[in-house]
Amino acid sequence: SSGINAEYGVIRWRGGGMGTIELDRFCCYGYDQRLEVFGPGGMVQCGQSVPGTLRISDKMGSRTPPLHYSFPSHYDAAFTSQLEHFAGLVRGRGEVGVTGEQTVAVGRIVAACKESVRTGQPVTMEWSENPYC
Repeated sequence: SSGINAEYGVIRWRGGGMGTIELDRFCCYGYDQRLEVFGPGGMVQCGQSVPGTLRISDKMGSRTPPLHYSFPSHYDAAFTSQLEHFAGLVRGRGEVGVTGEQTVAVGRIVAACKESVRTGQPVTMEWSENPYC
């Protein structure tokens, strides 16, 4: 274990767009994960996934079920769906949804993040037509 609990990153694209990533290994109230993309044309949000839709509102306030407590509990349905998709591929049904190029790109981004943590410096990534370079 690296002992790092929180990581923050900034991604800047050639076209001027910018994104931030925040990762924390521990959250006392459950597995907190969300997505937000916003810009001059609007915003998209993907909120928390909770193990039910119950919401109680009364004079004490509003309460909802707690967040999922772990990565596996949060992604149970996704894992099941991926396993079913894989079984279908093995049986000759469907098409692979993730390309080798996408997989390599994610690996390169993770390696750049690790290098930045190791050196304490930003890492500039160059992309070419050949995604394997």
